[in-house]
Amino acid sequence: MKLLFSNDGHHHRWLRMTAVMVTGYFLIATSSPGDPIRTRTCVDGIGPEGATLTLGALQTENNNNASCGGYDGLLEGVSLPIAVSYTDDAGATSCHDFAIALGALPSELAAARIVSENGRLSDVMDISLSLEKPSEAGCRFDLDLSVHVSTAGTSDDAGLRHINWAGPVTVVRTLSFPQVQFCSGAFGDQKSGAIYCQDVWSSTLSSP
Repeated sequence: MKLLFSNDGHHHRWLRMTAVMVTGYFLIATSSPGDPIRTRTCVDGIGPEGATLTLGALQTENNNNASCGGYDGLLEGVSLPIAVSYTDDAGATSCHDFAIALGALPSELAAARIVSENGRLSDVMDISLSLEKPSEAGCRFDLDLSVHVSTAGTSDDAGLRHINWAGPVTVVRTLSFPQVQFCSGAFGDQKSGAIYCQDVWSSTLSSP
């Protein structure tokens, strides 16, 4: 599945948002095989109007990893659009099946080509991309974006567990380089071989 990259001749554009299919619930408990009891987790706070992920203050006290230094353009204050669409006719319930897509990345990655991508949403929103820069031979790296809600879920009278995604979240972004020396500007060109970096932000996910 294509996530957000399109190639028009020699010009790369971050315009197309092809959704990653995920489901709005998952199984967390079952009883005997003959009589399963399914507890579903429902996604609240975001819907087909989309959402915006805004990176806030950088956390340093709980992160002992080297910072990526904005190599991919992700820095405090940057906003990423999240597109959401329902793929079922579940009516008013929030336990929809839906598609979720990352709308665009900063211009620092405009020249990169996506080799593969994966995404999921349950208690955690995860988007993983493998990228390469055609203009820099051998420059390949993985970008993993993990978004965690800051509040616990609640259960309703029907036994459905709800997680409200609109509000404070923690964002963890990891970049992994198998051969960092081929990527110009990564770590000041002072490193070689396999290396990774990570940044953590106190952030906000908001809906229009």
